[in-house]
Amino acid sequence: MTSSPFPKTLPRWAASLSLAFLPLGGSPAGVAQPHPAALPAQTIRVAGLRQPVEILLDRWGVPHIFARNEPDAFLAQGFNAARDRLFQIDVW
Repeated sequence: MTSSPFPKTLPRWAASLSLAFLPLGGSPAGVAQPHPAALPAQTIRVAGLRQPVEILLDRWGVPHIFARNEPDAFLAQGFNAARDRLFQIDVW
C-alpha cells in the first residue's frame, strides 16, 4: 500500500475553490442538458489560494474563472486543467 502525496488536512490559510457546475445560459436547440439539480456545486479547499475563486461552467461546458487576483486566477486555471485533463496528460 502506498501513501498518498496529498495531505489529509489542509492548513487553515488555504482558501476555497468553488466549482459550480450550473449552466450559465439556456440549452442550445437539440442538445440534451442535465437538470441543474443533477450538477451540484462543490467547494474544494486548495492550498496556495489567497482568496476564494469561483469556476462556473456554461451550457457548453466551458469554464469561466472568477478570481480577485491574478495569481489565484492562474492557480485555478491550472487546477481546472488538471481536473479535466490529468489522465490525458498522463497518457501522453
